[in-house]
Amino acid sequence: MSDDGRGDGSETGFLGTARPDDPARPDDPRRLVSAWRLFTSVFRKEVTTTLRYATNFLLGQVGFLFVLVGIVAGGRRIAGPSFGEQLGGVVVGYFVFFVAQTAFGAASSIVTQEAQWGTLERLYLSPLGFGSVLGATVAAEFLWSSFQILAHLVLALLITGETLVIDPFTVVPLVVLAAAPFLGVGFAVGGVALLVKRLESATTLFTFALVALIAAPVGEFPWLRALPVVQANVMLGRAMREGVGLSAFSLTDHAVALAAAGGYLAAGYAVFRVCLGRARRRGVLGDY
Repeated sequence: MSDDGRGDGSETGFLGTARPDDPARPDDPRRLVSAWRLFTSVFRKEVTTTLRYATNFLLGQVGFLFVLVGIVAGGRRIAGPSFGEQLGGVVVGYFVFFVAQTAFGAASSIVTQEAQWGTLERLYLSPLGFGSVLGATVAAEFLWSSFQILAHLVLALLITGETLVIDPFTVVPLVVLAAAPFLGVGFAVGGVALLVKRLESATTLFTFALVALIAAPVGEFPWLRALPVVQANVMLGRAMREGVGLSAFSLTDHAVALAAAGGYLAAGYAVFRVCLGRARRRGVLGDY
């Protein structure tokens, strides 16, 4: 950006001219208000879309119940009475699975859907900037999905008869730490999809990898805690099954969880930006 010489403080860049009264300027406090309005608008759109296609939503919930009942019934049949001792871990693992899957889908699906609809390039015309639009959209979709995941957790507890400790001051931060790495992975997959266009098989691979990460034997191989979601899953398991508070975990536990969350999120977003730049230079950003 450079001053255009008109003397009114305006600046001209590749997206056009930004003036002092333009909320696109990073130092304008109205930018936060605009970002909040964007977030609430996208959130209302998510709720409206869910209600508009209620049948699809309800079938998804029925599918969730069938899978959960199948896991519990199958586990009791195979493992016998001893399965009851592992039931809390199964419920927590199922909860973490949905959190991670939602985070992955929120980041990757938005990018690929906007590209398929041919509206991805239009996001660059927003006065808030592409990054703000993408961040607000991902946050709104993840928040709405979190309410559904919470309903899943309540249903899982009712079906299994299991009791878990749900301290929001402990569970919410750990859920954020569990979701952040897969937001990064979702951004990376979405960025690569801008170049190769079709990458649905990555979702299947992601599901298998996620199950393996949640069941990772961290007791035998402590280095596995550095992988996405592993450390946060361990901490969530102790918090929800044993009632361990957030402050009771060691500094090492917090450091590993924070480093994994921030590292994978930053790396994934960096991959997305690199792929986005290449797609723009090749002129294939809006192609599908």
